[in-house]
Amino acid sequence: MNSILYTDGRHTRVTTTQFIAGESKYLMQGIISARTNYIKAKATPAVVLILVGVLGVMAGFLHLFDNTQADGMHIGTLVLTANRISAIAGLILFIAGLFWLAGRRNKYAVHITTAEGEKEPVVSTKKDYVNQIVSAINEALDGNQRRERNLS
Repeated sequence: MNSILYTDGRHTRVTTTQFIAGESKYLMQGIISARTNYIKAKATPAVVLILVGVLGVMAGFLHLFDNTQADGMHIGTLVLTANRISAIAGLILFIAGLFWLAGRRNKYAVHITTAEGEKEPVVSTKKDYVNQIVSAINEALDGNQRRERNLS
């Protein structure tokens, strides 16, 4: 009997005999264990952008570059020099780094161990979604182990 233990209505389904995640299918008898894996969002790229932005702004305001006009470049009536370009580019990088830092999200993964190795077929920012899938897989694994014990 192949009953559905969990489905998200789209691409993920857990039954008593298999786990389907997108195009990947795993037989329950091939899964050794399942757990939720926490994937911490990295802040390093955003911090580097912020630091490069601050350096660019500082270089522009401290006039570290030659102050001659950069080949007739203008923004409206503002004449662009290397220092102004450095300050503007630094400000843009700084703001982009802040948005990146604010927008980063931790992720959660369904981590399964099979005879072929460890896999993370489902990754999401929603912890409850991943926990429901892991619970359904563990329920199917427990049910299969009970059936095997009853048969022997």
